[in-house]
Amino acid sequence: MSAAALVETGAGQVFVKRHHASVRSAPVLAEEHRFIAHLQAAGMPVVQVLQAADGNTALEHQGWTYEVHSAGRGQDLYRDAPSWTPIDAPAQAHEAGRVLARLHQAAADYAAPQRSTHLLVARDELI
Repeated sequence: MSAAALVETGAGQVFVKRHHASVRSAPVLAEEHRFIAHLQAAGMPVVQVLQAADGNTALEHQGWTYEVHSAGRGQDLYRDAPSWTPIDAPAQAHEAGRVLARLHQAAADYAAPQRSTHLLVARDELI
């Protein structure tokens, strides 16, 4: 149970994500945001996770958890596609593989304990 939207603000466009608290909590998102910050420091092209005035990057309100990111640049070829839609062009698959290799290199020295989130969110051995 989640939703996302591009929102126009006085400071420009942002990407707002809303998750049901049973799926993502603020501490769980904080783990993900630390990883994104690590990737960014390693030179990966990631969108910036925006902070609230108190420095937090996720907010819980009435059973929902919210996060806000800068809007990504470029063309979103899969914007209207369902999740897990396969890549349909060899050149796109090649580029996705190249970027995935860079991500693995950038993440190699990231030190964090095993995630404490739900089985389907945290356990890659299911895939």
